[in-house]
Amino acid sequence: MRDWWTATKAARAERALDPTLPFETELADLRVPSPNGDSVALGAFSGRDIVGTAKVWLPRVDNTHMLWGGLQVPPEHRRQGVGSAVLSAVEQLGRDEGRRTFMFDVPTRTGEENDGTRFAASHGYTVANLEQTKGIELPEWAQQWGPFDEEVAARIGDYRIEVAHGRIPEEYADSYCAAVSRFIGLIPLGDLELEELDWTADRLRREEARRAEVGADQLDALAIAPDGSVVGVSNLEVFVADPSRAHVGITMVLPGHRGHALGLGLKLATHRALLAAHPTCRVVVTGNANANEHMNAINDRLGYRVLEQSIEMQKKL
Repeated sequence: MRDWWTATKAARAERALDPTLPFETELADLRVPSPNGDSVALGAFSGRDIVGTAKVWLPRVDNTHMLWGGLQVPPEHRRQGVGSAVLSAVEQLGRDEGRRTFMFDVPTRTGEENDGTRFAASHGYTVANLEQTKGIELPEWAQQWGPFDEEVAARIGDYRIEVAHGRIPEEYADSYCAAVSRFIGLIPLGDLELEELDWTADRLRREEARRAEVGADQLDALAIAPDGSVVGVSNLEVFVADPSRAHVGITMVLPGHRGHALGLGLKLATHRALLAAHPTCRVVVTGNANANEHMNAINDRLGYRVLEQSIEMQKKL
């Protein structure tokens, strides 16, 4: 596993920001069962050396027609058929599991065609969606957010924002799950074949327990409507093995509750809670579809800057 992790990092060294999880987290992610699906790691070997890697996600509750993930080949092993062999193995895994669609990301600095997109196209993949990966230097930018607090206070009305650390309070569990279950239907998907989610309180509690076991700390900001229900969510996650970087999960506000600066308020709440809980965190990373103009505008105002483009390639197996 250490060799797999090292090869994966070597393949990603040229990227603007290496997305590889800390080794301890990566290992735990494969070992600790998830209520939502299975993570599978694959390695291509030349003798005892790993020359190509892949990690894919097999959903077991939602979107069970799909698998998605990424594959990597270190530079010195490219153009020798390794990538094709790894991709073939992933596709066969998908077929064996009864999946009909595989999707993987191709990173690019410019958003234009590159070796990765040409490789994917040569194997029958087409562009399904475009996404931007953005990052922010958290401590520096947080000092400039005072005017945003005033804006949220002026527009929020009878709504309020609360932060949950590690566990969603019992009184909000059901409406939290109802809101999160609608997330897929509220974001631009391009041609991605994703279906709505089905979150329940039981599934939520099992996922919270798994995060603790894996060493992931999640902070959720909840937008609470006047009737006491959750109508907006934003969360981010930091790994105990490397708390210098955090990752945004979802940010959403239900239709009918927009126009009160809740999206901006939720983001401010999670980022400030992150600084309080993990003061050594320096960078926060997020991803948004290029077409998601509203969320991209919020992130830009907060200080996020584009690190790379992600071209999401998809194929019917």
